Amino acid sequence: MLIEYTKFYYQALSEEKKSIYKELYEGFKARKKNIEVHADLRRHTPKDISDIAISVYNDTPSFYYLDVTKYSYIPTPFGYIYSQNYIYTDKEIEEYDRRLEQGLNIFQKKYILPNMTEYQKEIIIHDYLVKTVVYDHEALNSANHVDEAFNVLGPLLKKRAVCWGIACAFKLLCDYCKVKSFVVIGDTKPKQGEAGHAWNIVKLDGEPYHVDVTWDIKDKGDISFCYDYFNLNDKLIRLDHTWESTFYPRCGSIQHNYYYKNRLFVKSVEELSTYIANRLKADNKYIVVKYVSNMPSKIIIEKAIKKGFISARKYVEYNCLITEQTHNIYIEIVQ
Repeated sequence: MLIEYTKFYYQALSEEKKSIYKELYEGFKARKKNIEVHADLRRHTPKDISDIAISVYNDTPSFYYLDVTKYSYIPTPFGYIYSQNYIYTDKEIEEYDRRLEQGLNIFQKKYILPNMTEYQKEIIIHDYLVKTVVYDHEALNSANHVDEAFNVLGPLLKKRAVCWGIACAFKLLCDYCKVKSFVVIGDTKPKQGEAGHAWNIVKLDGEPYHVDVTWDIKDKGDISFCYDYFNLNDKLIRLDHTWESTFYPRCGSIQHNYYYKNRLFVKSVEELSTYIANRLKADNKYIVVKYVSNMPSKIIIEKAIKKGFISARKYVEYNCLITEQTHNIYIEIVQ
């Protein structure tokens, strides 16, 4: 059994539903085909039981062997017999558990130091996933359904996944490194036309922040990685995400937002050119900055970037990514 830490969904349930959660959790842990669930049928519908099962899954990424979208049930005098579909055999699960545990141990030894803050651990986890995982567009096609894209095996072992798998992997790594995190189930707005989506909320110094690793993963040929969706408050992420705001905690702080915390922002094109020139003179190979005023056109931004290179007398090849929606600019020197 892999390490567990934060149980947000369990804590959000009523006492009656917590009892159902525990029965499902123990059944999933033992990988029982049929689980006895004690519930008042007048108060708890089959959908209620299914929703609680999804809560167990989101709280416990090590239950990657569940397909919580495929289940059946039989009403009984005491509640339900809940039958769960398991994706892998016991032998396969034992092998996957071994590989995951080995990978988590290697990750911790390689990247996590004893005195690191939760923020420092979080950014390492974020960067690791952004650099190593490819978004699996094909997995969204029902004809090519890939189970691993929706659980932690996709991002951590096969390096391909969709948002739910990526969010679960982020939580598993956070659990392992003792960073408070949980999966958020919501939707996107303009980017994909109100499509279902999953990301995370982390808690740092008592304050919650949104972090969407999936949308920080760029296609091959783009910049290596970015921080468009790293530790946003509700106002910032609401530009293109929606969620049940009355259920999830309010995220109001920007204290640990990547750009605010590291003072990586400018207010004008003149400041942008100077900022870039100074970073280049300091021999930075990777430059990130947020434009916090009204964003000028992409052409004007590109001209300001070129001016910064000329001012620093750096005549080198570079990749540039300008995300107009979030006002973030990334420059990477080609080695």
